[in-house]
Amino acid sequence: MKLTRKIPARTESFKVKWAAPFQVMSPTFRRVRERSKNKMDRCWWCKTPFNDGDKTVLACIDGKSRGNKLLCFRCGEPLLTERDGE
Repeated sequence: MKLTRKIPARTESFKVKWAAPFQVMSPTFRRVRERSKNKMDRCWWCKTPFNDGDKTVLACIDGKSRGNKLLCFRCGEPLLTERDGE
């Protein structure tokens, strides 16, 4: 699996180890994350701010930006439908 997008000067891709549906964005999640360095208040991929009630996907990114990243459902859904290893 991988995420890919075209940027005017280049194409950006990241290898994804796994992806899973996470949770619905809520005031409780925001309160828990408010003191964290990474508040996870917007999609890591498209940078769209989350609204309460939005579904999210947690993805493990491999490479220089590695780690768990929170994606909006629109960006994360293709990763959920892909088979492992593709």
